[in-house]
Amino acid sequence: MNTLFITVGTSALKNDVGRAPDDRDNGALKAEIQRYFAAPQKDEQRWGRLRSDLIDAHTRYWHADSLFTNDPRNFLYTSAELTSTVFLVRSLQAKEPANVPKRSVLLSSDTPEGWLAAGINEFVLRELFPEIPVERRKVSGLDVRFSNTQAALKTVFDEYGIQDRDHVIINITGGFKGTIPFLSYFARAHAWELYFQHESQDSAVLLPFEKNGEPGEVKEYEPWKD
Repeated sequence: MNTLFITVGTSALKNDVGRAPDDRDNGALKAEIQRYFAAPQKDEQRWGRLRSDLIDAHTRYWHADSLFTNDPRNFLYTSAELTSTVFLVRSLQAKEPANVPKRSVLLSSDTPEGWLAAGINEFVLRELFPEIPVERRKVSGLDVRFSNTQAALKTVFDEYGIQDRDHVIINITGGFKGTIPFLSYFARAHAWELYFQHESQDSAVLLPFEKNGEPGEVKEYEPWKD
């Protein structure tokens, strides 16, 4: 099954969320986010109102005109995971329909804020692409210490039963950059592809690996646009 794995950071919480597209005052939302990061207890149920407000803010952004959402000057009003994933999937739908993912998996760090951010991205992606099942999956032990990261990632990948014939892309735009060496190892071992789009750019890089483990030709990738 074609699968898209998406590494998740906290840009869904830390970017200038809530201002766009109508330039509204997001001061109260930003203040609540600061309280969340300062709080000793970050249980998701305890912060349900914040989660709902953030989902509404990101959804409002993606319901704006495509000329607005396609402009890289506006990308910091939403999350890096959403910008990169939306452009990747829409480009595949338009140009490489055989490679469109049949499922998407958000790889969350083993932290409360990472899990919350993954849930926000999950909700918005489900609304934008209802035909592509999406879920968040916590990578056990994945935090700034990177303890047993390779084994934890292997456990996750094994759970999804990836076959050699499957087309797999890992969107490494968000999340801990320290995971990239581990993800590169799996991509090389299984001939998967790595996708990266800096959140200030409307172009991206796609690095494929061949079956013999050698890297393929790096492609300058122009994301989908209306």
